[in-house]
Amino acid sequence: MSFSDPKKAKWDLFIIFLALYNAFSIPIEVCFKLEEMQGVGFITLNWVIDFCFVLDIVVTFHTSFID
Repeated sequence: MSFSDPKKAKWDLFIIFLALYNAFSIPIEVCFKLEEMQGVGFITLNWVIDFCFVLDIVVTFHTSFID
């Protein structure tokens, strides 16, 4: 996958969306400790998002930049 590939752009937008979700959900979870955010669904969602970030590292390392 190259740096200018449309698939990479879509992947980057997906990762940005996940980062924005984390930017709002983590402070809310830490400050307010809502019971709804302690459920199995949210915990699973957070694990999936963390896995996507790890996968992004792998994708980024395999992305080439051609000048």
